[in-house]
Amino acid sequence: MITLPAPVTIDSIVINGVIQPSFTIGPNINYTVTYSDERKIASVGIDKIGVIVLWTGKDYDAAGQFTDSDTDKRLNTIIGSDPSAFFNGIVKKREIKQPAANKVDPIPAPVAPTVKP
Repeated sequence: MITLPAPVTIDSIVINGVIQPSFTIGPNINYTVTYSDERKIASVGIDKIGVIVLWTGKDYDAAGQFTDSDTDKRLNTIIGSDPSAFFNGIVKKREIKQPAANKVDPIPAPVAPTVKP
């Protein structure tokens, strides 16, 4: 678990034309760690936010046998000094806007076959 300096309000987003209301996370953030030695990846899943990759490839190898403390430090480094901007940026990427209109190209008129004399 990491602790943010203050709770963060996540702005509302639109998914398929439905407005998802804003919500608040923190200041305590629980997460679930997932890792694969075979794929060389470690990530955390945060409820209502999504997945954040911590280490991949050579960085995963360099992290070695990471502890909870290592995970907390890495996650805090990734979040940076502006948790609100970070988390809102992640959630904004999930925003899916409904197409403006279901514009369909008109079907062209049939063309008579050309017959050679």
